[in-house]
Amino acid sequence: MEATKDQEHKDKTPEKIEIQDVTDIFGKYGPWQTRFVVWMFLGGIPSCWNNLVIPFLAPEVDYWCQKPSVSLFDNMTTAEWKSLAIPKYDLEYSRCLMYDIELNVTEKKNSFINVNKTVPCVKFEFDHSLYTSTIQEEWSLVCDNNWLISLSQSIYMAGFLVAVLVMGQISDRVGRRPVMLLCLFIMCVAGFATTFAPTFTVFTTARFFVALGKSGLYTTSFIHLMESCGPEHRTWIGVVSGIGWSVGYVTLPGIAWLLRNWFLIELVITVPGLAIVSLWWLIPESPRWLVSQEKLEKAEEVVKKLMKINKKECADLPAALQQIVKKSRKKVENDEKKRHASMLDLLRTPSLRKSSLVLFFIWFVTAFIFYGLSLNTNDLYGNPFLNFFISGAVEFPAQFLAFISLKYFGRRMPLLASLFIGGIACSLTIPVPEDLQWLRTTFAMLGKLCITGTFVFIYIYSAEAFPTVVRNVGVGCCSTVARIGSIIAPFVKELGRATHPNVPLGIFGAISVFGSFLVPLLPETNMHTMMDSLEQGEEFHRKNPKKTKPEKLELATVSQAVEV
Repeated sequence: MEATKDQEHKDKTPEKIEIQDVTDIFGKYGPWQTRFVVWMFLGGIPSCWNNLVIPFLAPEVDYWCQKPSVSLFDNMTTAEWKSLAIPKYDLEYSRCLMYDIELNVTEKKNSFINVNKTVPCVKFEFDHSLYTSTIQEEWSLVCDNNWLISLSQSIYMAGFLVAVLVMGQISDRVGRRPVMLLCLFIMCVAGFATTFAPTFTVFTTARFFVALGKSGLYTTSFIHLMESCGPEHRTWIGVVSGIGWSVGYVTLPGIAWLLRNWFLIELVITVPGLAIVSLWWLIPESPRWLVSQEKLEKAEEVVKKLMKINKKECADLPAALQQIVKKSRKKVENDEKKRHASMLDLLRTPSLRKSSLVLFFIWFVTAFIFYGLSLNTNDLYGNPFLNFFISGAVEFPAQFLAFISLKYFGRRMPLLASLFIGGIACSLTIPVPEDLQWLRTTFAMLGKLCITGTFVFIYIYSAEAFPTVVRNVGVGCCSTVARIGSIIAPFVKELGRATHPNVPLGIFGAISVFGSFLVPLLPETNMHTMMDSLEQGEEFHRKNPKKTKPEKLELATVSQAVEV
């Protein structure tokens, strides 16, 4: 009996257990991952503020032609001035035209208004009942220049596109941490340049770099986090780390309501970003990336630190790392290709190419609908601050439902359901009559809830679906096509004005439902160990597993081996 126990103990020693993953060594979840999750949570708040602040920097405020500096009009109220000098079109006062005022040069008191002739406004007055200052007023973004506001937001989103194209590939080549630090520097400098911008051109250019830095930082950090935890923890970590975005969403209208001044709002959302500088001390390089690049000395150094924080031990760390490298090394001796895989590798093989293209489209749909709904809440009936708050508040039940769905239904089914239900909800806004605007808003908010869930699903799914050597490039490419959708989204309002108010929501509904039909082409990734090489990725996507294949028993055994 004693000999049997000794034999069982011997079999369970670390030397006898095959290490499957680097997280088996320093722990699949522990105090260090908790720090990372908290950092991601807090960083998501100012990230959301910058993404969605434009409706409060450039809100829908009324404006009209300014009164001339003539004594005749000095004592007129705004209502009297509009009634006297501003023409009406469809029962609304014109914003850009006024009647021609013919002045008597010698006796200005005899000046009169020619109602038979209209002229463009030279200067403007703005409604200050909700906001004391906006960028429209700061830089005269009115009338023929009003479209520049949408252009500015599109240029901001273009910063995301450039970030995921450039930073993703750099991150896979030089590491996660250097890119995160570079993006942090860019984001902070550009944030203050935006706040103190002397011209609209400087404002727009600086916001482009804010987006570039923020997108590169968040995407790379998310990949780093997913690489640093075990598969059984990725679901809830992915959801919790994203809740910071939702907190930012619901607090932004409160900031805008309290300040009501574009400069102060921009300053308040920029300063907290400085707290993210703690990244310098808190986050080391990704151990998984180091191992995949066979930088074993540095990997050993980082893993030792993480083991100390997580209170883990390993009898022979160098041997364990060598074991992981041997397991993930390609069958073909082509190390150079392995180390410098690019986004073209996503399209070289048929199965990985099919999954990549499907993911690209779903990311495009998700971002297009999300920002199309989020940036246009001011068009809904009621208080704009309250409408924006409600739009953000639905993200909390969306996050909760996403967590439950991911826990019990895997990845594919929740993704399919969120796209389909969200698309149907957007489509149902079309037949709602004018006297039931509350119902139209309800359907729009249901669509917003579903598309928020889709963002959670697609982020986690994509991080699991690509092999390590192209994971950041893969998620970066997905985010690239998503940014194309977000670049187009600010102009949705103009599309509705040019055609019919129901057209944008009809488009949202149609492409969302179509995207749901493509989800069955993707494999289920829930509870699968992350792939490292392109060969492993192609084999996995070719098999296209439709059901989850839990590896809890195997992973638990390995975990017991290293938790000495």
